[in-house]
Amino acid sequence: MAQHIRKILWFASMLGKAACIAALLFAFGCSKGAIKKEGDFTKTWDCDRQADEAMKRHDYDAAIYLHERLLEKEPQNALALYHLGYTYGRTGHHLKEVSYYEKAIAFGFKRNHIFFNLGISSC
Repeated sequence: MAQHIRKILWFASMLGKAACIAALLFAFGCSKGAIKKEGDFTKTWDCDRQADEAMKRHDYDAAIYLHERLLEKEPQNALALYHLGYTYGRTGHHLKEVSYYEKAIAFGFKRNHIFFNLGISSC
């Protein structure tokens, strides 16, 4: 009887793990835009091409400067706020990172990856 209960518990445990893995895979698929939910992607913002290129080159000082310059003109540009937060995170300034993520969310940037990055930066 005890072995039967162990098998049931093992099966329930495996089922729970499979559900967790499926949820993680689904969430990452959504963040890549594979599945779009109505309302999640309704707002669009443009970011400064040079600022984004600086991020790709890992020239974080230039990326910060260019994103801040864009935000002086467009303070509610949530994509630029997100990128600026990400850049601060790459430089180890996690309090600034969180602050900019929260501002981006407040202005409507609600894509999955911002919440993932916010969770990681808060650890």
